[in-house]
Amino acid sequence: MPAAMIAATSNHHRPPQLPSTTTATAYDGVQFRLKLHHIRATLNLDPHLALSRNPNLRAAPLSTIAAAATAIASFGIERAALTRIFGLFPLLLTSDPYLDLYPVFHFLLSDVGVTFHDIRKSILRCPRLLVCDVEEQLRPVLVFLRGLGFVGANKVTCKTTALLVYNEGTMMRKIEYLMGLGLGYDEVAEMVIRAPGLLMMSVEGNLGKKVEYFREVMKGDLEEIKRFPQYFLCSLEGKIKPRHKMLVEHGFSMSLGKMLKCSDGEFEARLLQMRLRPADDRRSNKCNSKVQPVGQGLLPEQNEKVKMVSNPLIRLNGQEILGERSLRSWQPPSFGRVKINVDAAVRVEATFVGCIARNHEGKVLKAYSAKLPAFDPHTAEAEGYKAAARWAISMGFEDVIIEGDAKRVVDSYNKGARAPYGWQIATTLQRIQCLSRSLEATEVKFVPRECNSAAHELCQWAARTGNLGHIESYALPHRVRDVIKDELLSISVNTEQSTIM
Repeated sequence: MPAAMIAATSNHHRPPQLPSTTTATAYDGVQFRLKLHHIRATLNLDPHLALSRNPNLRAAPLSTIAAAATAIASFGIERAALTRIFGLFPLLLTSDPYLDLYPVFHFLLSDVGVTFHDIRKSILRCPRLLVCDVEEQLRPVLVFLRGLGFVGANKVTCKTTALLVYNEGTMMRKIEYLMGLGLGYDEVAEMVIRAPGLLMMSVEGNLGKKVEYFREVMKGDLEEIKRFPQYFLCSLEGKIKPRHKMLVEHGFSMSLGKMLKCSDGEFEARLLQMRLRPADDRRSNKCNSKVQPVGQGLLPEQNEKVKMVSNPLIRLNGQEILGERSLRSWQPPSFGRVKINVDAAVRVEATFVGCIARNHEGKVLKAYSAKLPAFDPHTAEAEGYKAAARWAISMGFEDVIIEGDAKRVVDSYNKGARAPYGWQIATTLQRIQCLSRSLEATEVKFVPRECNSAAHELCQWAARTGNLGHIESYALPHRVRDVIKDELLSISVNTEQSTIM
C-alpha cells in the first residue's frame, strides 16, 4: 500500500483530539459572559447582585436560567413581572421547573382550587409561593386555614393565597392574642375570614398598638371591632389617629365603619355636614352617630356650603368659583382602589412615560418610568396608557383607575377603541382593552393637566435624566414630590373658610 494511502487511512481513523485547557477555559469564559448578558439584557437584572445572592448561578448553564423563566412565564407572567420576581428571589434562576416550580403550580390548581387564569394573580401578589415547599409549607397551612373556616364561599382564593407562605404557629399567635382580648375562637375566626390581612400583621408592631389606641384613647367597645375587623388593616398614624382627632375636636362621634371605610374627601364632607347641621340634630348625632347623605336635613344656604366639598364649580353671587374639592386638583380614589396617573413626553428620538400609583389616602405606592420608540403625540399618549396598564398588571394591582390628560385617547377608548386617528392608535387602544381584562376592575379616565401634574413632571424628569424603571416613593425627584405635597394640601377641606362662605 502506498505511503500516502496509509497516512490517509490512519488520519481517517484517528480519534478526535480534545480541546486544550486553554481552549476550554476560553469557551467557558464566553459562555459565562453570555449568561451575564442574558441576565442583564433579557431579565433586566443586575448580574453581579444576582450572583452574590445565588452563588449557584456561576456554574449553572444558560439553559437552566432560560428554563426557569419559561416555566414561570407559561402561566401568564409578563417579562416586567419576571424581573421583579427574580429580583426578589434570585434562587429561582437556578430552580428546576419539574422539581421546584410545576409542583407549586399544580398545588395551586388542584389542591387550592385557583383557576389557571388566577394563578398569575396569586404569583404576582406573593412571589414567595414559588420558593415554598409544597409538602413542608403550603399543604399544612392550607389544612390549617380550612380548619379556621376558609372553606366554601370563604375558601382560599388568589386574593388570599399569600397566607400560605406564613407559619402556622405565627398565625395562631395572632389568633390567641385576639382571644386574649375577651373574644371567642369563633368570633376571631369570623373576623379573620372577613379581614384575612389580620394573620399577616405583627402583634407588637401593629395589632397591639391599634388595640391600645382603640381602648385607651378612643374608649371603644370590642363589639365595634367585631363588626368592623378591617380597623386593623387601616394605618394608625395615617388614617385612624387623624380622623379620630378631627371628630374629637368638633365633639362628634362616628362608628368605625363610617369613620374609616371612605376616602379622605368623603370623610371630610361628612364632617363638614355634621358641623353645619342645626344644634338639635347635632345633639341627636351624639346619641346615634348616624350620618345622613350629603345635603339631607340642611338649610338651603348650608347645603350650598356642603356642595362646595364635592362640586368642582359653583356660583356665588353670580360668579363662578372653585370649591375646596375642585376637580382642578388631583382627587384620591375611593377606599380599596388604586389610581395610576400617566403622562408621556415626546422627544425626537423617543417617547418617555411616567406613571404614579396612589391609594385612597394619597400615599404613593410606587412610580414607574419607561422609554418607548418615538411616536406622534396622540399615539404616544395611547402608548402611555398601555404602559400604565401593563405596569399595573406586573405590580399585582387589581381595582385600578388609569388617569391622564389625553382626552382624545380616553374618549376613543371608552367608545370601544373606534379611534379616528389611524390604525396604530386604534390597535394600541384595543391592546389596552385586552390588558384591562387581566385586572379585576379598570377605569380609564380623563382629567385636566392640572390634575395630572405629578405624572407630567415624572415623565419630563425621565426624558431629561434617562432614569427608567421602578421608583420608590422616597426616591422620587424633588419636583414630583413637591407637586404631590401641593395636591394633598389642595384636597384638604378648610372648614373655617367653608363656614364663612
